[in-house]
Amino acid sequence: MIKGFAERGLEIHCPRMWDFAQVLNALDFMEEYGLTSLIFHENELLDRVVFPEKYFSMKYMWERFGPRYSRTLNKRYYINNVIDECHKRGIKFIAEVKELYFDEWIIELHPEVINPDTGRLCPSHPFWWEYLEAKMDEFLKYIPDIDGVIVSPGTRESKLSIVANKCGCEACNNSNDAEWVGTLLKIMNDKLTAKDKFLV
Repeated sequence: MIKGFAERGLEIHCPRMWDFAQVLNALDFMEEYGLTSLIFHENELLDRVVFPEKYFSMKYMWERFGPRYSRTLNKRYYINNVIDECHKRGIKFIAEVKELYFDEWIIELHPEVINPDTGRLCPSHPFWWEYLEAKMDEFLKYIPDIDGVIVSPGTRESKLSIVANKCGCEACNNSNDAEWVGTLLKIMNDKLTAKDKFLV
């Protein structure tokens, strides 16, 4: 057993996270060496298991994107099974993601997020905070036993951020990057702590 650290995690950052046999091998290793948290690191992990119903009704998804929605439901079921297996062994399960992340279909439903002068997505548009809140609510509804989330906000790995993707509008040009990141973190933290989860 490794001593000296309260939390000792094992991160899987490859397609092996979607192979249950590989996950079981990782959990066996973790038990043997006293590791405390299994971390699934995938930029769009939240988006793999939820399409916020506020925007994507079940009817809409089945009619338009049936196979994709079927995969989403399967991934949701899979993640919950992994969490159950972790908790049986006294191991926490943490998702590591990048935000803002979203499926391109949301742009079709909400084209106002595109700057008409530059044709670029606007990270300053208030819709994104509404969307993130809805996504977090639904993620916690369908993945209720997750222990926490690690987020890297505003990196170049995010699909959209004020740091890397300013659209050229007045709001973006005058934005305070730290305030934008702070808003993102506050939304996620408030949603998680309300359900007794943590944000790193």
